[in-house]
Amino acid sequence: RKGRLLMAVLAIPVLLVCIIAPHWLLQTAFGPKFAIGATALAIMAAGQVIHIGKGPVGTMLSMSGHDHLQLVLSVIATIAGVAACFYLIPRYGLAGGAMAQVIPLLIRGIGSYIAVHRLIPREPAEQP
Repeated sequence: RKGRLLMAVLAIPVLLVCIIAPHWLLQTAFGPKFAIGATALAIMAAGQVIHIGKGPVGTMLSMSGHDHLQLVLSVIATIAGVAACFYLIPRYGLAGGAMAQVIPLLIRGIGSYIAVHRLIPREPAEQP
């Protein structure tokens, strides 16, 4: 919880600027030609907010001996990401590419979160 809170405190302000004012941010930082990427920046920043919210669940799975689940989730996320690229980029362009980048992140994050809550006990085992 402390790690998740620290990540949120450090990253959320920057990500909120990316979500709320991506056009202004890109135009100010890089010039007007880069403002075309504002929608993509907002989509990817929103994906990172969700990623931060899940916390270090992947590490928890690995440390508890469930590395195989991380591998399975990574393979599924990679396949979904490639499929999303083929589907979303031709239809939505740059915004589709941003969505395709967020999808694997969400699959791994949500899958890891569910696995941690099902496989790792909240309380330590009682000692005899």
